[in-house]
Amino acid sequence: MNTAPWDSGGRTPKAMRIHPHSPSKSLRGDNAGRCLYCHNLIRWYDRADGGRIPLLPKQCPTSRVPARARWSVDSGVARPGSVEDTCWIAHPTICPGIERDGFADAGLADLHRQSAINMQTAMRREDSPRP
Repeated sequence: MNTAPWDSGGRTPKAMRIHPHSPSKSLRGDNAGRCLYCHNLIRWYDRADGGRIPLLPKQCPTSRVPARARWSVDSGVARPGSVEDTCWIAHPTICPGIERDGFADAGLADLHRQSAINMQTAMRREDSPRP
């Protein structure tokens, strides 16, 4: 089987697909990446208004997330709000690389703290000497 160089990367080739009922025509294999500011993992999704938004790579229980920070993804398109027990969170909401005064909600403060720890760990790994 022939694979393109960007698909293999020395690992198993990535599956690239377009959801058949999605208004988004983005390939779903190309949506993973890292934040430019904190280098934490993100997933890019098309928004219903035509833009794109980076979301955290895993869903969170809606009970921990204030309504203003909840996102849902349907057929590859992100929309504000959530009607399920879990929701997505926009990465800029909790990014430690973006300055903010603080969080009114404890759930977001915990996620922000964990992202900051991940960022510091990645920075230490980059600074450590390589054999």
